[in-house]
Amino acid sequence: MKTFIEILKGMLIGTANVIPGVSGGTIAVVTGIYDKLIDAINSIIKHPIKTIKEIWMYIVGLIIGIIFAVFVVTHLLQNYEIQTTALFVGLIIGALPLVIKNIENKKVKPIDITVFIIMMIIVIGLPFFSMMGKTSTDVNTNPILMCIIGAVSAATMIIPGVSGSMFLMTIGYYQKVMGLVSSTIKSIITLNISEFFTNFIILLPFAIGVLIGIILIAKLIKWLLSKYNKTMHWAILGLVVSSPFAVIMNVNLANSTIVTILISIVTFGIGYYSANVLSKLGKW
Repeated sequence: MKTFIEILKGMLIGTANVIPGVSGGTIAVVTGIYDKLIDAINSIIKHPIKTIKEIWMYIVGLIIGIIFAVFVVTHLLQNYEIQTTALFVGLIIGALPLVIKNIENKKVKPIDITVFIIMMIIVIGLPFFSMMGKTSTDVNTNPILMCIIGAVSAATMIIPGVSGSMFLMTIGYYQKVMGLVSSTIKSIITLNISEFFTNFIILLPFAIGVLIGIILIAKLIKWLLSKYNKTMHWAILGLVVSSPFAVIMNVNLANSTIVTILISIVTFGIGYYSANVLSKLGKW
């Protein structure tokens, strides 16, 4: 059961990283494995085999979550955007008490409150930039540029409250990258070797950039946590608390109906309840 729960956490993180506005870093925080993943990323170069043995279930879940999101969640977002978004908002809010535990019974300093507010402003402001993003799939796929974009998007994926997918959407690369990922997965399933290599050549620099970005930002976050632990947890709380607002702002509410709202309340409740149940089962 514990292994299944850990794989499920990885799935949630993988799914979140594909959805614009939803932060994989936030989901890692609310599922209680953020610090563990940061430590693992920092040690994977020195102790690769040992580290992979410790986090293999998250890696498996991450891959499953990405595939699930590319083919299922994106479809749900296109057809049931409000209801699907409500599920993730419920999941985040339901796990907030777990995040708050990191700062309970600790003396609050002005710098803590300042950082908390700044992080909230940053996250809530990000959707406004995504609204200015391009949607064309006709973008520059120069290997060096793809590597840089991969590195930056990976950094945004690992920071709680910041959506890597939203970053890709802002610069106009979201549709292109998601299209390549979807096409690559389909080519593997259908054994279309030529299509696989065509997509793989374009995606490889992006994937290398993602690895570089994850390793670099993980080292920075680990250093900040070791030097400014309490303040960093206040910053993370600010990022997580503001995440639901950023997610909702990324949703088109114009066509909502009473039925849509009622179903969204149900899906919100499912997400909220799931966060509580999983926290007890997985003891995160």
